[in-house]
Amino acid sequence: MRVSDQMFNSVILSQLQRQNATLLSLQEQISSGRKLTSLSDDPSSLGVMLSANNTLSATNQQLKNIGEAKTFLSAAETAIAGPAVDTEGGVLGALGRARDIAIKMSSSGIYGAADRLNEAKNVGQIFDELVGLANTSINGRFIFAGGAATTTPFSSRGAHYGLPITTPLEITAASNTLMLTLNGGVQTAISLPVGIYATPAAVIQMVQEAINNTVPGGGTQVSGGDVTIATSGNSANLQYSLGQDLRSGGQVEILNSMGKVVRTIFGLGFQGAGLQTVQWDGKDDVGGAAPVGTYTFRVFGSPVVGEVSVVFDTDHLVITSNEVGGISSVVIDPASSAAGILGLTDPDRSLAAGSYLGDDNLTSVLIGPGSTVTTNISGDTVFDGGGDPTRSVMGAVSALQAALMANDTVAIQAALDNINTAREHVIDQVALIGARLERVGATEENLKDFKLVVERQRSESGDVDITKLISDLAFQESTLNATRQVAAMILSKTLLDFIQ
Repeated sequence: MRVSDQMFNSVILSQLQRQNATLLSLQEQISSGRKLTSLSDDPSSLGVMLSANNTLSATNQQLKNIGEAKTFLSAAETAIAGPAVDTEGGVLGALGRARDIAIKMSSSGIYGAADRLNEAKNVGQIFDELVGLANTSINGRFIFAGGAATTTPFSSRGAHYGLPITTPLEITAASNTLMLTLNGGVQTAISLPVGIYATPAAVIQMVQEAINNTVPGGGTQVSGGDVTIATSGNSANLQYSLGQDLRSGGQVEILNSMGKVVRTIFGLGFQGAGLQTVQWDGKDDVGGAAPVGTYTFRVFGSPVVGEVSVVFDTDHLVITSNEVGGISSVVIDPASSAAGILGLTDPDRSLAAGSYLGDDNLTSVLIGPGSTVTTNISGDTVFDGGGDPTRSVMGAVSALQAALMANDTVAIQAALDNINTAREHVIDQVALIGARLERVGATEENLKDFKLVVERQRSESGDVDITKLISDLAFQESTLNATRQVAAMILSKTLLDFIQ
């Protein structure tokens, strides 16, 4: 077959184009690090690589979810059990200290009312510590609030949240009484100043000053006991324990065995909570010597109303007790004549310290195909026993504080039993969190191993062998140069070259 010059030239040019295309492809692969630069390069391998990319994207998101789950679960574990493995801290540590106080103070005949009152203050601090742990947050999200992650889950102080009211409002003589019980004490009648209050600020000032400056009416029996006169006319010390402070102006009544008041001691000074002593000179109200016998006495006084803070929140009053610990509470009798005007008629809006304000919803994240893990645990479950009052952390510690203040060893023992029950319940929650952490940790390791396999598969399908490519590039450049030299020699021939 005769090969014409035109055919020969076409073959050489075609060869040069193919070599240039191959060289360009090699250069693109080196610069991109990928074997496949277009869909037509290798459809089968490209499909494998795209599938691997999708798998890696999903795996990376699952690993990110696991990281978030570990952060929240670890924070919950630390808040409940403390940071150290070998030392109880957090909630368990606080409960342990409360338990030790309860064991110590439940003994009768060793410790008195003053000792228990001092320990009540310590328990109040423990309660506040528990509230702080229960309100732990990560990046603005409260870990024990359930699904309401932006809501502070536990109230630190007792408060009454009023219903909406408008100003100006008028307090009249027929509507100026507010029956108030603070911190579990005695209900007290608060007399509000009669007048018209034009602004929320005026209402706030009036209510707060009326409560904090009130000297409640006397006549409330707060304590009592027995005393024996061994010798007619001898003096005697009347000892009694107060669970709360009494304002000055109280009195003691001394009664004989028939129940008749034989002597009243007026004008007691301020008396702080705890053990108190009043001396009786052994005489009756007319100055005669009291006969030998056993007498009963009772103490009357006006409890000091604990201080409150009052604010106007958008459209309603919020009255908050400033008392420390679980006894902090504000309870208003809705039948009080001033309650309706001030929007204080809903008893359900009185929340004691430690009340749960979150919800029971749980959050979960995807950590694998069809596999999820719960990342939180509601504060109601951990701190309120999931609705069981005998397992409530807040309830047990609050009850212990109240029992210590009342110098009630029976109530202290009951609180101790509930603290032990609550601790066991909390330990169960720690175990649950630990199991979740172990699961997500194992899943994380499996996903990391799986990710390496997929990355290797993707690399084999789409990544280049740089060393081989550089060698191929050098070879192609040499071949191209050789082809160009041969083409230059052949294509440069003229008719005269063939005549020779």
